[in-house]
Amino acid sequence: MTKRQKITTVLVITLSVMAILSVFFFFSRNNKQTRKAEIFLYQRFLSAEAKSLENHFDHLQGMARMMAHNPIILKILESGYPADSSGDAGADLAGTVNANLISLAGISDISAAFIMNKDGLCILSSATKFIGKNYGFRPYFKQAVKSGFGIYAARGVTSGKIGIYYSVAIYSDSRIMGVAVLKFSPSFFHVAALPALNRNTGNSDGEILGLALDDGIFIIPATGKICSLAPLAASKRERLAASRQFPAESVDNAGFPMTTWQQLQKQGYAYAVKNPEQKKYHLFVKPIVQKKIYLLHIIPDARFNTAYTPLSQSQQNLFNVLYGLVAILILAIIIMVYYHYKYRQLYDRLLKEQIDHNLSLGFYQQIINSAPIGFWQVDPTSKTIKTVNNAFCEMIQLPKEEIVGRQIFDFYTDSALPELKANVRNIAGNQHCTFQSQLKKHGDGLYVSVVQYSQLADDPQSGTKQRFAFFTDISGTIQRKEELKLMVTAFEQSDSTIVI
Repeated sequence: MTKRQKITTVLVITLSVMAILSVFFFFSRNNKQTRKAEIFLYQRFLSAEAKSLENHFDHLQGMARMMAHNPIILKILESGYPADSSGDAGADLAGTVNANLISLAGISDISAAFIMNKDGLCILSSATKFIGKNYGFRPYFKQAVKSGFGIYAARGVTSGKIGIYYSVAIYSDSRIMGVAVLKFSPSFFHVAALPALNRNTGNSDGEILGLALDDGIFIIPATGKICSLAPLAASKRERLAASRQFPAESVDNAGFPMTTWQQLQKQGYAYAVKNPEQKKYHLFVKPIVQKKIYLLHIIPDARFNTAYTPLSQSQQNLFNVLYGLVAILILAIIIMVYYHYKYRQLYDRLLKEQIDHNLSLGFYQQIINSAPIGFWQVDPTSKTIKTVNNAFCEMIQLPKEEIVGRQIFDFYTDSALPELKANVRNIAGNQHCTFQSQLKKHGDGLYVSVVQYSQLADDPQSGTKQRFAFFTDISGTIQRKEELKLMVTAFEQSDSTIVI
């Protein structure tokens, strides 16, 4: 081999290695972008479900406030009942209130409703076994006395069952007279039925949907278990014992690092956290009730890859295979150069085909089309729809061909158009907005209620502004809210002596 041939060989090998590294860099960056997009969509699902649960809880708050503002309950507390009540009249009033509390506790997933005086003594209750017991040591009582309300989860002292307590202070002028409490079971939130989280994509062993408290202890409604993300410190054991929240020995230990809960509270997620068996998990939380109760999702790594980030995982598998082929490819290049570039043309063509093939896959379009929430992209100037995903077509019951090219205003109900036009102007100034609206369903004259998240973004390829939107179907949530409103209305219009 001549000197010139050697220089040419070295140059070709160097350039070839650089080309291979460029391909790896492309795959690596594209894989990170795909995974980021998939996780972004998942977190939006989780946020939407947490918001739905928060709205559900708002109705429970309304019931507790009605108890706290009831004039007859206030009269009983002011009379000093039972110690200072006036004979049979006080007992009759208490009996009437107890009967109404029993009716209130008959609502699905509400297990008890009771009234404590300012010393923490339970004087009125839907459950007679509570009456005469002093729960002044409970944090939900102390929180209500201090700040006007409290939210707390514990195993009941009397019932022995896990419950969530919502308490509201009862005032006469500025004097606190007592505390009204609603106790409801963790199943009130129906976390096991969250539609965005039920993904039938293989083994889900180890996946947990729970309600986390503000100290890293969480409840699994499906099993009734109480767990701690990290081992219980001595100070936390003492606090649990003092408040009689949970017996420390009944709290299972998930075994994650001590800083896991702080990381979740700060970021909303903790990736690749390992338990004592060195199994890897991904954790996500979203607040439901005033940062006192959170929706917690713990996902094993294998489950997370197959059910929540399938596209990026398939790319990663390909990427790992390519890593193993690096040495073979470099050796093949040297051999090709040594034998007068016999296979150079073939290799270049195969490499180009491989790159072109991967560029044409359209990873992000696959993500959008596989998402269970609706999506469209709109020309911001003409307001015409450029593309939609399958979920949006199913949502309004029209094929893609009859949607693309039409204006967005064609698909909203008449009552939703004014707010839509206002939000169109709002997007131009703020770049994004979220609002509730109604889309017409083709054929049957009905509509679907949605939460719409719209955003204006720069297209790096065309250099123009593009508008896109995600649509989450909340028709089921609205129906449940209306059913609960009807319950409350029926209760308020009952023939009982008082209404709570």
